[in-house]
Amino acid sequence: MSKQIATTIKNSDLVRRRQNQIFEAARKLFSEKGYHTTTLRELSKEAGIGLGNMYSYIGNKKDILYLIYQKTSEIRLREIDKRMGDVSDPLKKLKMMIEAEIETMDRYQDLVMIIYQETHAMDRTFMKSMLSAEEGHVRRYEKILKEGIVKGIFKPLELRYKDQT
Repeated sequence: MSKQIATTIKNSDLVRRRQNQIFEAARKLFSEKGYHTTTLRELSKEAGIGLGNMYSYIGNKKDILYLIYQKTSEIRLREIDKRMGDVSDPLKKLKMMIEAEIETMDRYQDLVMIIYQETHAMDRTFMKSMLSAEEGHVRRYEKILKEGIVKGIFKPLELRYKDQT
């Protein structure tokens, strides 16, 4: 991910721990109350971090959306990598990747919904970073499909959708 969340703290372990606290608080409150109606004061209380201190770990409320996206993506990729391990068969890889993707999205559907519902609140830098990361994710699928084509497991097709209108 190219976008970095602004922080004034130099200790990366502390930043990671505090951002995880903020992430968990946001997950709970945004799921219950929604992004727009949840205040930073409520988030700081839920996270156990003083309101003034919150700004040491995030730049603004919109950064929390990015944090949710970032953490959800990390969880998804970690689960996919764990499942696929050192499997070499492209068909098995594809099956495992799809299963991991669906199960992770189901398990974290509250976070996925927050991301989709609040895309209108995201700035251009955020959107570009998110789309770039998703493009990388699509390339993982393409790589597996290309491996399968080379091994004769999959039939060669145009891998990208092209509008025929």
